[in-house]
Order: sequence, then C-alpha cells, then structure tokens
Amino acid sequence: MDGREEGAPGWTVDRYGDALLVQCFAPGGASESDLGGLLRSIESLAGTTLSVYLKEARAGDPQRSSGRLLAGPAAPPIAGDLVKPRPGRMLVHEDGMRFGVDLCHGHNTGLFADARAMRRWVRRHSEGRRILNLFSYTAAFGVAAGLGGALSVENVDTVASAVQRGRANYALNGLAGDSRAHVRGEVFAFLKQGARRGLRWGGIIADPPPVATAGKRRGFRPARDQARLLQHIARCLAPGAWVLAMSGAYSDSAFDEHLRGASSDELRADDDYPSGVVPGLKARVLYPLT
Repeated sequence: MDGREEGAPGWTVDRYGDALLVQCFAPGGASESDLGGLLRSIESLAGTTLSVYLKEARAGDPQRSSGRLLAGPAAPPIAGDLVKPRPGRMLVHEDGMRFGVDLCHGHNTGLFADARAMRRWVRRHSEGRRILNLFSYTAAFGVAAGLGGALSVENVDTVASAVQRGRANYALNGLAGDSRAHVRGEVFAFLKQGARRGLRWGGIIADPPPVATAGKRRGFRPARDQARLLQHIARCLAPGAWVLAMSGAYSDSAFDEHLRGASSDELRADDDYPSGVVPGLKARVLYPLT
C-alpha cells in the first residue's frame, strides 16, 4: 500500500511473508493515536497473526528511524544465514527463490517488490548466458539469473554491506559465489576494464540509483549519467545479447529519451504493486544497444 495512491499520504505498507513493514514519513513520526488506529485496521483486515514492524524516517530518533517491532512475534533467525542475526531480519520466498530481508536495518529492506516481475523475466532468459548485474545491491537479480541456468553471473556494487548481503542471498539459494561472482567496485570502471579486456556478456542488468549518489569518483546522477552508462554497456555486449535497463528516477528525462530508436520491450510491475499517479519503476529490455 502506498498512501499517496490510497488516501493516506506519508504512509506505506509492504508485506514480507508473515510480516508487515509500515513506514511513516511524517515529520516527527507517528502519534500514538495514529498507531492505535493503524493496528486496529490491520487486525480487522488480516487478524493478529502477522508481525508488524514500524519505521519512522523523520521521527528525529535513530531508534525509531531504524525500525522496531510494533506488534506480533519477532521474526525468527534465518538458518544458515551469512549475516549475523539482527532485529527484523527474516527469510522470504519469491517464485522458489529465497532472500534475506531487513525490516529494521538500513534505508531499504534488501528486496524491491516492484522489481519482482523483472526478476522473473531474468530467470526465464538467462540460461546459457554470461550475465552481468550492475548496481547489484543484494544480488537478487544475480540469484534469479543463477537459478535460471546462467553460465556465470557477476554482481557489481560499490557498497560493502550490499555485497555481503548478496553473498548471503547466494548461500540461501545454494549458489556458488567465488570472487568473480561478487565484485565490490565502481560500475563505470568495471565496464571500461571489461571493454579493454574484450569481455562480453549475453545479458546485462542495469538498475542504477534513482537519486544522485556520492562516490570516490563522481557517484551516479541519473540525468547526467544514464546515457553514458548505456554507451559503456554497448561496448560489452556479446552477439544476441539483451540489456535490462531500469530506472526508479522520478523524471523520464534520464531514461526514455536515451532509449529512442532502440528495439525494446517494456516490462511492468505485477498488478499488486501500486501504479497510479505515483511514478514507479521503469524497465525496458533492449535487443541490443547499437
């Protein structure tokens, strides 16, 4: 549930298995009356069996911003997890895949619900291909490609904790993960080196940050860097390759205008994900860039 779509601006609710993650973005956080009404509404719709976690990003209190258990049982630890047990970390299942998510740690949970259909597409179209997953975050697309029969998968991200969580997701799915599978590095530097070495991939996934980021070099700015990213990707494509280009940026100017003339298919989020007045994830499969 996205409150901007459903008459409750400043609130979102996402379900992860047997848990709900409620987020309040109001200045100062949620009031006690808000929380009481919220829990009564959840109970009337789903009963009392679900765990309810609450994050208040603008509460002004680090503990409330990080998230806390509001109602129901705490999520059990994940058996065999490579990440140390911590509050709100739990196992979820998606189309036969297993992912560790964090409802009380970090800005994002580690799994974006709006990209579920795109992960399904990657799993169906990776068999026999070398796959490169750029801005890989927790390697969910890498898991999909690996379970889909890819010859190899390389996941590239600059953030050490994301790479660690990616390794954990691989282990949860019984996928081998050597030093080439999880690379902590800057995407543009990786692509430049790959092009110089003559490396080519049969499928490249690019889901860059939707907002400007800082980095040791230039970071990533959608409006500035989207075209440059596609140019570097084009130099690393094997014959018959596909590119899954995605963007969560609010403006289309950093995405659609750079894909004009390319042969492509649009992928859409599943029907249970809000897609009305609020701009959502954009995803296009290119065949290939030229």
